[in-house]
Amino acid sequence: MNFGWESCRRHGFFDATTEGSLDKALVAAADKKSKDFLEQNPVKASWADATDRLLEQYENMIQLNAPVKKRHITFVNFMALAFRLLVVSLALFVSYYEIKYVRKTWRILDAWIPG
Repeated sequence: MNFGWESCRRHGFFDATTEGSLDKALVAAADKKSKDFLEQNPVKASWADATDRLLEQYENMIQLNAPVKKRHITFVNFMALAFRLLVVSLALFVSYYEIKYVRKTWRILDAWIPG
């Protein structure tokens, strides 16, 4: 959005870093052309205009952030799937060796218990 700051700067906008800009700004403010310009282009400084402008900026930021958000969601879903696969693999690994160990133990007990 262009708010015309460069135009204001050229036509007597006060700039604290420039020497003599206060004098130029006061002269420009007292000029008849400045009054005519403000009558033709009134300053919009209402809460409604400010909230509309802020809402527009929020919507732009949401649109700009959409690809990043999509990549983030994809990465989180991938990591959740990888973690679930790791947990299931670990459970199967432990179950396999537990069953193998129990079978070996039962074979030993079968030899000790008659009948």
